[in-house]
Amino acid sequence: MFVYLIGSMDGVYCKIGIAKDPKYRLSCVDTPKLPFNISLLAQYDAGEAAHFVEKTLHKVLHKSSARGEWFIGISPKDFLKRAKAITKEYIPKVKKPRSNPFVGTEWGTMSARERQGFILAVGRCPEHMKERAYAAWRDLMKKTEAQ
Repeated sequence: MFVYLIGSMDGVYCKIGIAKDPKYRLSCVDTPKLPFNISLLAQYDAGEAAHFVEKTLHKVLHKSSARGEWFIGISPKDFLKRAKAITKEYIPKVKKPRSNPFVGTEWGTMSARERQGFILAVGRCPEHMKERAYAAWRDLMKKTEAQ
């Protein structure tokens, strides 16, 4: 994803946003309703940090805000400098795998509904946990058969 700076040719008004294709986005923003011609002034490939960079740029530059995502007097050089600095602050969110609540429970003490839930949970659990869940299920089955 790119963070882009679209603006008037004289650099007075500019828009900060995100898009997969900033050139295509420019064609969408460039409407006859605008009282000036616009062009793509700068773009920065922020990858997965694009949303964070855009939001942070809007907060940092709020004093230069004209309306919404439109700003007054942001130079492409300043935009790129700030975008690169903000990207360094980005910390990617790591999704923690959900734990299976049925692993480690005694099969014999489970109701029929809990057993059904266990089987459904094993089927839906992430790939990296399936082997562990099936192993726990097999162990419970062996314990139940032994009793």
